[in-house]
Amino acid sequence: MSDISKQYTFSIIIPTFNGRNKITYLLDSILSSDYDFEYEIIIIVDGSTDDTLEVLAPYQNDYLKVIFQENGGRSIARNNGVKNANGAFLLFLDDDIIISENCLKFHQIHHFEKPDSVLVGKLLMDLNKCKNDFNYFHYSLFLKWEIGYDDKTTLQVENLKFTTGHLSISKNTLYKIHGFDSTLTDAEDYDLAMRLLDAKVEIYYDPSIVAWHDDFPSCSNYIKRQVEYRLSHQKLIELGKKYQNGVFLPMQKPKGIKKIVVKLFSFTFWINWVEKEFLLFLPKKFRFKMYATIIYAHTLKGLHLI
Repeated sequence: MSDISKQYTFSIIIPTFNGRNKITYLLDSILSSDYDFEYEIIIIVDGSTDDTLEVLAPYQNDYLKVIFQENGGRSIARNNGVKNANGAFLLFLDDDIIISENCLKFHQIHHFEKPDSVLVGKLLMDLNKCKNDFNYFHYSLFLKWEIGYDDKTTLQVENLKFTTGHLSISKNTLYKIHGFDSTLTDAEDYDLAMRLLDAKVEIYYDPSIVAWHDDFPSCSNYIKRQVEYRLSHQKLIELGKKYQNGVFLPMQKPKGIKKIVVKLFSFTFWINWVEKEFLLFLPKKFRFKMYATIIYAHTLKGLHLI
């Protein structure tokens, strides 16, 4: 192993809650990766009530630590992982993804060139695992979110594509901005991104570093997440969070004809029709637009804006 590899050591930090059915796929993908440097894996079991600890037992060794904590949320779990990390660089991964073979190597190469920056990798759905029409719609959203990010891109507020589910950063850089905000149980990634930008830390997004998000929510679960996501950003405002680059703007009440249309799509039967695939007779393009409208309408309804 080269001196450079020893100098640039990673700690891979994975928070998990009741992830026994998915985390082993991630670990297997890490262990089969192409890399040439030393790393450790730190798994923070965040108060899981399933048998995650038993499932992880065969994986434990000197380079893979499993830490159990009382349930505190992702921010506390990640900070706990950082506290126990020995690496100069940190790679944060969600427990429901599978990384590509060259993922670790590409993160190392980036930080060898730009050690004080942050690198966000690409998250995709695995098309081969789509089982129903809503899965294909969800997959189309991932593709749409990739538009405009053909090459490695410097991220700013106007093009912020940021997730802590696949992100690497030096420990020193994270310490300088005081880590994750442990008072947040959601929107912690947005808060981290805004504080990094305020601190003039360069953030890069690289679509060539791929991980597959092994998560296929139903329409109702997807809407629930959208509501939670919007409420979490509203909480940032309520907490008095202020960033130099502003704060996430809350959704606004629709007006006029738009309000009438949204009202029509806010009835519960629309969600049932999507999940039972009653709309398959419609052309795909029109059908997917209807799915997006139904999600938008029910998100507004969940936020009591209609």
